[in-house]
Amino acid sequence: MEVRFVALVFLPALLLSAATYAAADLSGNWVQKMHEDRDERAYGPDIGDYLGLPINAAARLRAETWDAAKWSVPEHQCEPHPADYAPHGPAALRVWSDVDPITQQVTAWHIVYQWMNSHRVIYMDGRPHPSEFAPHTWMGFSTGEWQGDTLVVHTTHLKEGWIRRNGVPRSDRGTLTEYWMRLGGYLTVLSVVEDPVYLTAPLVRSWNWVMDPGFQIAPYTCTSRIETELPRGYVAHHLPGTNELLKEFPEKVGLPVQTTNGGEATMSPDFRTTPERTTSTASPAKTKDRPVMIASATTRKVSSPANPTRPPLQALPVQGSIYLVTAGDSNTVVQAGAEGTLVVDTQAANRSTELVPALSKITDKPLRYIINTSADSNRMGGNQALTEAGKSFNTFSGLAAYSEAPTEAPIYAHENVLKWMSAEVNGTPRVAAESWPTETYFTSSMELYFNGEAVQLLRMPAAHSDGDSVVYFQKSNVIATGELFDYESFPVIDIQRGGTVNGVIEALNRIIDITIPERNEEGGTMVIPGRGRICDEYDVVIYRDMVTIIRDRVKAFIDQGKTLEQVQAARVTQDYDGRYGTEQGTWTTRKFVEAVYRSLAPKPAG
Repeated sequence: MEVRFVALVFLPALLLSAATYAAADLSGNWVQKMHEDRDERAYGPDIGDYLGLPINAAARLRAETWDAAKWSVPEHQCEPHPADYAPHGPAALRVWSDVDPITQQVTAWHIVYQWMNSHRVIYMDGRPHPSEFAPHTWMGFSTGEWQGDTLVVHTTHLKEGWIRRNGVPRSDRGTLTEYWMRLGGYLTVLSVVEDPVYLTAPLVRSWNWVMDPGFQIAPYTCTSRIETELPRGYVAHHLPGTNELLKEFPEKVGLPVQTTNGGEATMSPDFRTTPERTTSTASPAKTKDRPVMIASATTRKVSSPANPTRPPLQALPVQGSIYLVTAGDSNTVVQAGAEGTLVVDTQAANRSTELVPALSKITDKPLRYIINTSADSNRMGGNQALTEAGKSFNTFSGLAAYSEAPTEAPIYAHENVLKWMSAEVNGTPRVAAESWPTETYFTSSMELYFNGEAVQLLRMPAAHSDGDSVVYFQKSNVIATGELFDYESFPVIDIQRGGTVNGVIEALNRIIDITIPERNEEGGTMVIPGRGRICDEYDVVIYRDMVTIIRDRVKAFIDQGKTLEQVQAARVTQDYDGRYGTEQGTWTTRKFVEAVYRSLAPKPAG
């Protein structure tokens, strides 16, 4: 009986001790072993080498049209490897831990990768992953737990990266699961990447390192430079069907293109070339100028959520005095400080009753200013409700003066926003006068100074429409873009209100001119799109690249005299449809392509 009692008393302690013992110590300096994947870890894979990758047609098309000259422009030069590719190399590691001084438990693991000194943190304290609207980074957000002597790591919030350094993409919706294992002086990591946009199956890879206590990772500072004279907004890419480099790898290794083109079937050791088409759905059609894409495959259908229940608004701090208020369907940007609150875009009218209490959770100061970035209903629909809830500074002859009079908050916008809202349709103004802007500008910019911060309204002509503004909070280093940059869809181009694809591209290039990343194309100036998560310069750059590439494809067809129907049939957006496209709702992929075509096509005489 006494023996049983002792066993019962000490068994939990023994189990706890065993669990603690099972957690391996990953600390130390580790150098990579080069006995496998030398092409990946050294000079890089061949163009057109997609062997064994479970990629879909969209990923293959992006890879086939990719051009390494993309790194000739400053905005691409300081991109480090993302967390899922960083172990390929140069990938010596330095690993250390944070330890709670009371419990002596490891609360986080820190990893520095040799290439560009990317610093990664794996949290072990049970914290949840951030909001879906939080920024994405190269290293993502990682949490870990021990399963026996294996550290299992789950990573989300990754920036768009690459599966292979020859153009095979991995979207920012990809996730990473890793298994870290140490055996004596050897460290092995098994990696599993899943991506609903570009992969049809999980991609499994592994790497290993050997302990080297004397190895030191050298400091690395990347400074981008203009190395050659290039046109403004230059985006390097091949038109589909024109990349002659794709022929070299199949000839070099003596394999058919159906094999080197990859795909889930090629992951199997039993794979044999079959008559089924495994190449890109884009095939060249020779013309007198150059081959361009003719495609017939359908794209993945992207549908709206089946659950019609509307999620509530949530407020996220961005940086400085700026907050994002969103539920996913539209973004509102808030500046809060001692003088009060400034709101950029007031959501749709049916959201206005939720927006006012959402602001009260950020600050108890009154609403002083409202800015509309365009005349779209989800930018100005809540104007009346918010302006009535606000309390402005009285103005007289353009000079601000404090007053106790509870006047309504003024609404700022470009004058074309007011013109569109006040224009009569069947004898009635398009929008009720209570929602009209009260302060407008017609020049290239307008300035405010509020809460100790310079605020600029910058006009972006002929972009989404003829009345677009972006708002730049200089001290907080944040830009609110409105409809010009929708990170959840292809850009909305309102042809009827003066929108053009070239205007959208020029606006994105201007935003890139303003933004300055903190380090390695990450952080620094933050950018809040009209819809979608908090972004930085890199996110705007890849969006600009996407719009430019699609514009160039449509322009090539127009130069050949192709009709809109022929361009639609070519599926010029196929490699981006899984991320930005949809076949439902008010702005479909077909409408986007039509808007691009109509804004580029020569106008009829007269």
